[in-house]
Amino acid sequence: MISLLIWLRALLFIPYIIVSTLFAAIMVIVLAHGVSVPMAMAFTRQFWARPLLWFLGVDLEVRGLENLHLKKGSIVVFNHSSHMDIPILFASSPKDIFFGAKIELFKIPFFGQAMSAVGALPIDRSQRAKVMKVYEAAIPRLHKGDSFALAPEGTRQKEPRLGTFRKGPFQFATFAEAPLQPVVISGAIRLLPSKKLLPVTPRWKNKVIVEFLGQIVTHKEDDPIHLLEVAHSHMGEKLYELNGELGV
Repeated sequence: MISLLIWLRALLFIPYIIVSTLFAAIMVIVLAHGVSVPMAMAFTRQFWARPLLWFLGVDLEVRGLENLHLKKGSIVVFNHSSHMDIPILFASSPKDIFFGAKIELFKIPFFGQAMSAVGALPIDRSQRAKVMKVYEAAIPRLHKGDSFALAPEGTRQKEPRLGTFRKGPFQFATFAEAPLQPVVISGAIRLLPSKKLLPVTPRWKNKVIVEFLGQIVTHKEDDPIHLLEVAHSHMGEKLYELNGELGV
């Protein structure tokens, strides 16, 4: 019986996410331009991300919030294994986090305009120089307290382990002298992993743990490769620990 309900939920997920995302995108555009970007971000968290996780039966546990500085900007680096990582981070953080997203997503009607309206960063992975210019233009926002989330693996991983990191986010951190905020997500790969369209989960309720690790202070003279290695080591160890706790 539970298996049948899981399949039914999976089939309903496609129309649900299309309708909810379209509605949320339109509201975000209206709120960002007509009221404020913080109001649009709050709407996204409360009326898009959290209901989406509820629909998928996610039991979300957030740890390490004491490591998140609410008034200071940071570069949030997270492991990426699921289509659900973005709503999971939205729902987990009490601080507004602005995402970097591949530039192709900005071409999707309404969705792209919504991302632009709230100040998401367009990442053209084929043109590194353009990406560096996007990072450079975002530095004043970092200094004002905005935080940007980037997936240093560059794409969703097919296995529940940390992939190879790219150095772009760590160069961004050194340019801006902004702290790195590592975040580890465990359990999300069960929801909607890479190359899957339907969230056929192993059980009705699905535990996901998000842990904010201690920040890594950066300076202009720091070697981005060294910062990459430090972040990868800390995040890899924590992901292994949390995966073991969840049996992933």
